[in-house]
Amino acid sequence: MLARRAPSTTLACMIRLALLLILLAPAAGAQPATRSEAEAILRQPLAATHGRAEAERVMGIAVGNGIMRHCRWRWQPNFDALMAQHREALGQPEAQMQRLAIWHGAWQGQAQQVAKGDNVPCDDALRATLRAQARALLERGPAR
Repeated sequence: MLARRAPSTTLACMIRLALLLILLAPAAGAQPATRSEAEAILRQPLAATHGRAEAERVMGIAVGNGIMRHCRWRWQPNFDALMAQHREALGQPEAQMQRLAIWHGAWQGQAQQVAKGDNVPCDDALRATLRAQARALLERGPAR
């Protein structure tokens, strides 16, 4: 579905969306990533630093959040809970938190673009499904 754009255009969109998310919710004392830092982070898969199972869990939350954002529904609590799990339960350093936020933003942005392009209908059934999916993924907790 993302083949509609050239790879460099898609990467640029992913970076812009990821940086926007970081600016919306930076950790206390954290500095937002620069464009070159975000590009470097997106060159290395999240699975390389967080493991495959956790990368898939983060992607599931991010994709659901992207569709929720397309529908103009509240997605931020899911992102906040995800970040809190990594910050508090795992005690991850800020560099790892930044990687997580950038990858979440990239996946969320892609999902939002696809939902918009496919004109995904925003109805109560979709809202309930997305909320249940996010709840299940968050309850599962981070893969260690």
